[in-house]
Amino acid sequence: MRQRFKVKEWMSTPALTVKASQPISFALYLMQNKGISHLIVKNNELLGVLSVKEVIGVLPFLRTKKETVFESGVIVPREFLHLLTVGDFTTNPNGE
Repeated sequence: MRQRFKVKEWMSTPALTVKASQPISFALYLMQNKGISHLIVKNNELLGVLSVKEVIGVLPFLRTKKETVFESGVIVPREFLHLLTVGDFTTNPNGE
């Protein structure tokens, strides 16, 4: 039997937010140190949600010392990792 829960019963308070332009490494740092799995992405308005599910694929990029990383068909030279932003991984609430 499914139980119904309210979002406020599960979410952290205050809700943590990040901007789409912030580095993905910063968002991962927040998630890890605060023990949370989702961040709200907003500037002046809600842009979407960032979850661990969306960023799990970037972890090999951030944890390696290799010059070039290949993961899930994507090749990223190490010197470009800092260009990955929250906006690159954000899920839009409208499905866009």
